[in-house]
Amino acid sequence: MVRKKPFKIKLTIMIYVLCFISIGLYSVIQFRYTEQVFLGKFEQEKIMAEEQVLLAVKDADVNYSMLELQYDEQIRNALYDMRFRYMSDGSLKLPDLKDVPGLSYYVIDENNRILLTTDPIDEGLSFQDIPEFVAFLNSVRNNGIYLSDRLSFSVRDNRVMRYSYLPSEDGRYIFEAGLNMKVMTEKYEGIGFDSIEKKIRQNHAFVEAITVYDRDGYSYTYDPSGELIRINPKKLSTLKQALEEGVSIDQSEKKDGFERHYRYIPYKIENAIGTNQQNVIEVIYNDKHLVKELKGLERYTFSISLVWLTMSALLSVFLARSVSRPIEIITKAVQQVSAGNYFVETDLKTGDELESLSENFDKMVRTIHELREEDYARQAELERALEENRRLYFETVRMLANAIEAKDQYTGGHCDRVKDYAVLIGAELGLQEGELQNLIYGSLLHDIGKIGIPEDILRKEGKLSDYEMNLVRQHPEIGYTILHSTQFLKECRRMVYEHHERFDGLGYPRGLKGFEIDLYARIIAVADSYDAMTTIRPHRKIPLTKEEAINELLRNSGTQFDPDVVRAFINAFATKSAAG
Repeated sequence: MVRKKPFKIKLTIMIYVLCFISIGLYSVIQFRYTEQVFLGKFEQEKIMAEEQVLLAVKDADVNYSMLELQYDEQIRNALYDMRFRYMSDGSLKLPDLKDVPGLSYYVIDENNRILLTTDPIDEGLSFQDIPEFVAFLNSVRNNGIYLSDRLSFSVRDNRVMRYSYLPSEDGRYIFEAGLNMKVMTEKYEGIGFDSIEKKIRQNHAFVEAITVYDRDGYSYTYDPSGELIRINPKKLSTLKQALEEGVSIDQSEKKDGFERHYRYIPYKIENAIGTNQQNVIEVIYNDKHLVKELKGLERYTFSISLVWLTMSALLSVFLARSVSRPIEIITKAVQQVSAGNYFVETDLKTGDELESLSENFDKMVRTIHELREEDYARQAELERALEENRRLYFETVRMLANAIEAKDQYTGGHCDRVKDYAVLIGAELGLQEGELQNLIYGSLLHDIGKIGIPEDILRKEGKLSDYEMNLVRQHPEIGYTILHSTQFLKECRRMVYEHHERFDGLGYPRGLKGFEIDLYARIIAVADSYDAMTTIRPHRKIPLTKEEAINELLRNSGTQFDPDVVRAFINAFATKSAAG
């Protein structure tokens, strides 16, 4: 024989499982929501960082321009002096360097070769193998005017330079001055492109690197060894794509366990006229900080959930004990009476309807005992005793129904009315006396499971939350559990368990469909819904009229309700109304 689990254990497990599911679902939803907030915040911060990067690059560009302008007049005058001297006597002489650090002068001949220079490293350098620059030099000769090209790279060693050009009138020579911008930015710390990354990272920890590159992938920033930084060759095609399309391009890759996001933003140097006009800003983000925050959130959510689950376990034991203890006492008493022991007393002192139930039960047991003591001397006395038993039996069931209704101020008399409507339907369907008696008990007890639902939820006015609705929907299972160990109410179990199933299979708790649902439960479903519609409820202060309620039954016939049961109710109701 399989040992049955006590009701208290089942109720404890049920309440805990319900809490576990609710807390788990809430934790997942809360974590996902917060995760999306973090991700959205990360995207917003990237946008803000990009805006600040563009402003910082613009500021650095302006700083370079202002720095260059400090020496532009001196450079212009020096180049015009060189041209005037050449025009006067045909001599080529370089000016004195004086006190401008990083400034060099050059004379470029008609073969595009450096003929003279103050920078020994460039002496004799030929540009013939650089078609783009040769074309630029020819345009300088053709224009015949002074011009400057900002932030160019030197051909020999890729120094960041600002070059100024003035051709001779006969076009044979180009007088050139080069200002080394690295020397200038070292003199005025924090104004160049190499200072941008430090400024931005002070406010945005997720920014990993910021670099400005020219179209060939050379940056304006030097590494610790003094060499200009070059772009990763794998990224050069993306840089050129951003330049050709004139739009920002994004890339991502997984590295070192973190996601890296690359953004390539086209940028045009102000007043540049050479091949260095078009540049690209590379901004590298990583989600290391975001991952750290999400892991912290995950640990916090898990800890809170664990605390709540522990508290739920304790609460489940307490609630299950408070609900099940009186029922266990009555159940054990019933078992002893069934075994022939009529000296048992429940003697409950709960201060509610269960105490009245206990008194009636004790009275019933004493009555049975007294009748047995008379040895059933007379058949009439036996019939009287049986009638009394039936009455007490009915009163016991009624007291259980009253115990339910006492928890909800809006459902007073509900069980009695449902019983009356159910009997009308059962009689119309041709149920026999014994079947009708079972229907009476089942309809009176159909909501017994609400004993296990908190009163504040049952009496709540307005719409229930999902959590509260899930609790309320547990009452058929709780009612079934309460009646499961009570043998004399076994015929009521399915009625209690299935009275919220729907004919179309969309009901609860099991989603039964059509004639899978117990006939008594289908009858109670119609009677219960009709009474609910025609009485005041927390969510509806103005009840429907009888005609409106019947129309609702007809509208939901075949979906929520059994069509045969609806017809039987309408016919029986019409017959009763006609009879007055």
